[in-house]
Amino acid sequence: MAFNPPQINNLVNRRTFRNPTTQIILYTVVIVLFSWFLLKPAVAQWSNQRATLKTENEKFAKIDSERVALNKLVTELDSKENDIKLLDEALPLNEEVTRLHIMLDNYVGASGMQVSQIGIDLSSIGVQAGDKAELRSRFGATRSIKTIPITLSVNGTVDQLRNMLELVENSGRVLDVERVELSKGQETTNFQLQLKAYAYDMESNESQ
Repeated sequence: MAFNPPQINNLVNRRTFRNPTTQIILYTVVIVLFSWFLLKPAVAQWSNQRATLKTENEKFAKIDSERVALNKLVTELDSKENDIKLLDEALPLNEEVTRLHIMLDNYVGASGMQVSQIGIDLSSIGVQAGDKAELRSRFGATRSIKTIPITLSVNGTVDQLRNMLELVENSGRVLDVERVELSKGQETTNFQLQLKAYAYDMESNESQ
């Protein structure tokens, strides 16, 4: 009867795989590899989500700090309502011929003088009547101080003129008297005044 000795490789493989320690090592390697390939996408996704969450938290913190600053500014503005009214009177955000005309006419009348002529040059003031974008963002638009030349011709006495100039000086509106000329009449004196008013008006499209 022929004897066929077992192959050396088979003996080695059987002895190797029957060794408990070797089996544990192999199982551990298989589990680790399987877990790695299985969990790697999840780990990458979790890492991306964590980075996104960090970015969103930073944005939220910035927005929250801006909200706090805005609320603080609103509170300060509410507490200074009278100051804001005075500022708007002194330097309005826009100008109207009627408002200036009425103000000057009141000063002249209160001093006892008579108005001969009022000329107001609003050429430096931009026209926003048709610009809906600027009208929707009156407080966000780019602004600058605009000068409004005024020519005022009045009749009266020197004392009346002094009274009118005192009204102009004590006015809440910023007005500069540039020049005063006079011409003597039979009963009254005619005074020609050059004044300047100002407005914190929006920049026109041409100047931007």
